[in-house]
Amino acid sequence: MHKALKIPLPTLPTIAIRLLELFDDSNVELREVVELLRSDPAIASRIIKAANSSAYGMGREVIDLQQAISLLGKTVVTSLALSFSLSERSMQPGTAAELFRSYWLQAMTQAVTAECLAQRYGRKQTGEWFITGLLGSIGRLSLISHDPDLYAHVVSHADALRVPLHDAEESLFGTTTIGLSVELLTLWNLPRRCVNAVAHQLQAISDSDYTNPGYRFEAAIAVSTSVGEFFCQNCKGQSLIQIVHIMEEAFDATEDDVSRLIDSVRNRLDATSDLFQVDCSSLGSPAELMSIAMQHLSSLATLQSTSDPVNESIMYLAQQNERLLERVQRLTVRSTTDSLTGLFNRGFFEDRFQEHVAAFDKTQAKTGLIFIDIDHFKRVNDTYGHLAGDEILRQVAAVIRNNVRSSDIAARFGGEEFVILVPKAEPDVISMLAERIRRAIENTIIQLKDDCVQVTVSVGAAIGCPEVQNKHFCANLIATTDNLLYEAKRNGRNRVCIAQSLHNELLPIAPS
Repeated sequence: MHKALKIPLPTLPTIAIRLLELFDDSNVELREVVELLRSDPAIASRIIKAANSSAYGMGREVIDLQQAISLLGKTVVTSLALSFSLSERSMQPGTAAELFRSYWLQAMTQAVTAECLAQRYGRKQTGEWFITGLLGSIGRLSLISHDPDLYAHVVSHADALRVPLHDAEESLFGTTTIGLSVELLTLWNLPRRCVNAVAHQLQAISDSDYTNPGYRFEAAIAVSTSVGEFFCQNCKGQSLIQIVHIMEEAFDATEDDVSRLIDSVRNRLDATSDLFQVDCSSLGSPAELMSIAMQHLSSLATLQSTSDPVNESIMYLAQQNERLLERVQRLTVRSTTDSLTGLFNRGFFEDRFQEHVAAFDKTQAKTGLIFIDIDHFKRVNDTYGHLAGDEILRQVAAVIRNNVRSSDIAARFGGEEFVILVPKAEPDVISMLAERIRRAIENTIIQLKDDCVQVTVSVGAAIGCPEVQNKHFCANLIATTDNLLYEAKRNGRNRVCIAQSLHNELLPIAPS
């Protein structure tokens, strides 16, 4: 460990310091907030923009700052204004620009997570939870500003070992973001309860007492920190463990609750990215992040040394709480799987499709898609009922699953439509696979109580070769394959229609 360095604390813009002073002062009048924000036209303009945005929209056009503050409320406006002020601090140009942008993305992820939790568990404290989540890692600005090159090494070190940044910070700086954050927030007179929550956000899961209702606020900030790490850092497995553990202990949360939280955070970030000047393009989808987290957990579980800092928390949970690890695994499966059919869901398919195309430069392999649609499914539903329709979907999915190769990815695309991603596709391979699945479904007799039902499918298949810098390849291949599917339907259903490339003629294959 490096000897602890003397890290100078960052200074905030005057307006940010004044906003912090107003935040917990119940005697502050609305006109004082209006006057303060009018002193910074840029922030005032963004407050009005927020009031008119879909994220905070009031249902009518807002053109005046006082009107915006009256409608949004003092606490929300203070939170927004502080965010806008800090975003300017985090968008500095120069060699450390990327470090500042990464910091700000994680800070906003933590703030949004705390806000989402407050909306469910602490409705009266939404603004307070948001600001505390936002400022929970404010000390990181000090470390980045002090020595950008060393901090870049911290990031590389943490990524390589898949440890949280705060572990690498302590190793290389001799201090951590949390300690500096507590020092700053105390200096700025943030309410003691907020400072305490920041101070305990990284409390070891083995030492925590999140079952105590009095610690719900602290638990929410701890969750927000772990969600920030889950989205923005490379320690996704450990972060997911922390999220599930604290959510279960403090909020009696289920897998669905955790999944909904992660989805809500991503959706909220997308909805507010322009407003808060964050770039979400580097973030994966919840399904993709879950998959990466489980890969991390699987690799960590194979490590032998329980003293290794990379896997201490994982090994502790493996020894003390196998049920929690099982819940993490179930959560990951649920986030990537269609609950009715057991195939992958559309989100997982789209993530894998993008990854496969992105890897084209290395593999130079063609990509194949097969779309499958159950013929006359509405007629079957109307005749036998929706429960029977669900059973038919399950049976068809089972046939698809039993006939694809281990390298293929079969997913439910929506309704009665299925899709198969075929890596390293060749015309004869995709043609044989599509026809084999069509024939297997046609030959399957589905038992529905007293009736036996036979269904058929129409199939479209195409092969593409990703072109360099073709951003529309995925959409084009999906559209082409979908058109082939409907060409099969127009040609009489229960058949395959295939093209060997995006530009080839259609080649209908009648059932043999």
